[in-house]
Amino acid sequence: MTVTVGEAGLLIDGTNVPVYSGAVHYWRLERERWPAILERVKSLGFAMIETYIPWSVHETSPGAFDWTRARDVDAFMSLCEEQGLRLLVRPGPLINAELTDFGFPEWVLLDPAVQARTALDTVHLDAAWASTHHARFPYRHMPVERFFELTAGWFDAVCPIIARHLAPAGCVVAVQSDNETCYLVHDQPYATDYSADSIALYHAYLRELHGSISDLNALYGTSYRRLTTSSRRATGLSSLVSRLHGISIGWRIRSTRSAGASPVLRGCCATRSRLGADLP
Repeated sequence: MTVTVGEAGLLIDGTNVPVYSGAVHYWRLERERWPAILERVKSLGFAMIETYIPWSVHETSPGAFDWTRARDVDAFMSLCEEQGLRLLVRPGPLINAELTDFGFPEWVLLDPAVQARTALDTVHLDAAWASTHHARFPYRHMPVERFFELTAGWFDAVCPIIARHLAPAGCVVAVQSDNETCYLVHDQPYATDYSADSIALYHAYLRELHGSISDLNALYGTSYRRLTTSSRRATGLSSLVSRLHGISIGWRIRSTRSAGASPVLRGCCATRSRLGADLP
């Protein structure tokens, strides 16, 4: 069986399969009830289901994983195979499902090397909590090696389990890497990440975009001496000065590029290499 992405869904062995699935979050259900619940889902006409695999649910402390009872996702996948259900899995690292901290283990978010910073060099707190009833938490800075290292540890633990259940022999027909990319950092104008790593990426972006400080100054009417002049505070306050509006927009574009596409593509590549398969 081959699985590719078609114009109207997944192409499974050349047959178009619309991606309509029922969400079944195994870790929230009593394991003894899994079979009956999956039968109910099938009775509603679903041949495919979807589940997150939450990092915070399974890696309860650094390097300590819990795959027991209702957290036994391996057993859940086997049951899906027994019942003839196709499965979409979403191992994060960012998920939603109204989980506290959006699926990140608390010990990850409390690591200072992972935390995003504001323009005033304070911890960047997530502002999405107001609409989801989460407690506020330190938001993570995505394009930093420490975050990639911790995520790699999670992928190294969960991907071998997923790989055992990949189509054609298994039920897994698609894997999602990350979820709602870029959403949390950009919850307000200029609310973005001003950590040292992020600023370094911004400076690299300016060099790529403008080439020289003279070209940047000519474009924006500024008098910076070098492309790496801006500090966190200066970059944040520049949003108040109309002549620097273009630079602020450039910061936002760079932030979206770094916090969005690059980590997600890197995550997709990491996930795919660990799965050893070519799935959507």
